[in-house]
Amino acid sequence: MFAYAAMTPSVEFVNGMSIPIIGLGTYDMTDDQSVMSRVLTDAIDVGYRHIDTAYIYQNEEIIGRSLTQ
Repeated sequence: MFAYAAMTPSVEFVNGMSIPIIGLGTYDMTDDQSVMSRVLTDAIDVGYRHIDTAYIYQNEEIIGRSLTQ
């Protein structure tokens, strides 16, 4: 992981959980499983820890499969 990934500012919620303020947006991403897997792997490799999804995007399933590979 790159050193700057650890320096990314986070926001802390009242329950004590925190999330980086910079995330990977997944709106209108590919439906190709192999491409999605590569994008997410590369994002995690460079330090992303916040993957932004929403029910309306209808891509949670492909993202979930990609993350479990």
